[in-house]
Amino acid sequence: MLAHADLRPSNIIVDEQLCIKGIIDWEWAGTVPLQFFMPPTWIAGRLPDEATGVFYQIEYRRFFDVLQAKSAQLAKEWGRKLPTEANLPMAIALRRHSCFIGIYYRALFPLFYRTPIRETIGQFFDRDGIDGSLTLEVQRRVKDSEEYGRYLNELLEEPQAASPRLQLAPENPTGLLKPSSSFSSISSSSSAAFIASLRSSMTPLAGASSSSIAIT
Repeated sequence: MLAHADLRPSNIIVDEQLCIKGIIDWEWAGTVPLQFFMPPTWIAGRLPDEATGVFYQIEYRRFFDVLQAKSAQLAKEWGRKLPTEANLPMAIALRRHSCFIGIYYRALFPLFYRTPIRETIGQFFDRDGIDGSLTLEVQRRVKDSEEYGRYLNELLEEPQAASPRLQLAPENPTGLLKPSSSFSSISSSSSAAFIASLRSSMTPLAGASSSSIAIT
């Protein structure tokens, strides 16, 4: 069936009587299996990966009462206990990949495991063994992450005489970046905030095209 993929209040146009007059932002729409057709995740005003939490369960009860009056068949298919079952979080995890980790540990993990998360993960790697393929892969990725972190810190601590780099625009409180022939000194305590700003507020280095800049 056809699914909008980004159906939320800001994409629904209503009139003064709150009657729906239109729905916008269809660029990510597509067909999905019937099992993926689920109630909206925003009815409790929370992020999608919190759609099975207490706030959502409370709002879903109200939503379900209205649904029964409007569409008894759909209400029967979903059921009153939907937020506490696996179908809703599974659909969210598979349709919204950015929410996969959050929805998995909040909603799916407790359905399949009775032990705490850390204990369960520890048991998993114990079974894999010290030289297990998954254990070694995790160690490799942790090492790569640490090395990349050291590289960024070294980059931030280079003296002003270094080659042209990016610096925080002093007149811009939002932390936008601009090309500069000098690199302003940034303490290690502010490194995390600076690195975070790189992802959302970068401009290309002088002479580089925007398509060649990638921060992952």
